[in-house]
Amino acid sequence: MVEAGGGGSGVLVTNSDSGMRTSTYGFDVEQEGLLKPLMEEAVRELTDAGRFDSEMVLKIRQQSGAASAMGIPVRAGGKSVGMFCLLRNSKEDTFLDDSSGIYHLIADKVEVTIQNARLLKRLITERRWLEAVVQHSSDGVVILDRDGVVVGYNVTMSKLTGWNIGEAVGMPSHEVFPLSLEARPEHSTSLMRMGRRYFGERTEPLEAHLTSRSGQILEVEVTG
Repeated sequence: MVEAGGGGSGVLVTNSDSGMRTSTYGFDVEQEGLLKPLMEEAVRELTDAGRFDSEMVLKIRQQSGAASAMGIPVRAGGKSVGMFCLLRNSKEDTFLDDSSGIYHLIADKVEVTIQNARLLKRLITERRWLEAVVQHSSDGVVILDRDGVVVGYNVTMSKLTGWNIGEAVGMPSHEVFPLSLEARPEHSTSLMRMGRRYFGERTEPLEAHLTSRSGQILEVEVTG
């Protein structure tokens, strides 16, 4: 984004509930240490008071020794969350005055990136919560992909069947967790086939027989 905007270096600072986050491009460690507090002060003005401080951009340019600088407010979710500062080091190079649209494009790209990062964080949090619920369930839980291959299962299922955690992952469910309906014990089936056939809108469990790794027949109830 720095090069696309015609800059030689750049600083992105965002402010969220988890605190300030700073990303830099084209600076050494000493310059980063000098610019970071200035950028954070400018971002606090922007996010807390809603005021864009152009004087702070001038201070950033002077502190960095750059020939020119441009500050671009960053928005996400309809509010200001940070600032992106582009700097040029050569007096002969100037920002593209006739291409101001590119800076709006950069700001939009930063906004999308921030929104995607927030979405990813929320998805990771929800997945960890779901995994915790599954692993601590007193019922045996098996997770399959669309082809009926085992993606995961919890500790209870491991104890029931004799398959250690992780051993059966990647294997067809009908091979590691073979089932037969209690009403038709002579016909073997699989979790995937049972799910497709019986658990459309059905909520009641099906009584079935599950064969463990050692060959023991277990009476179970299956829900989809």
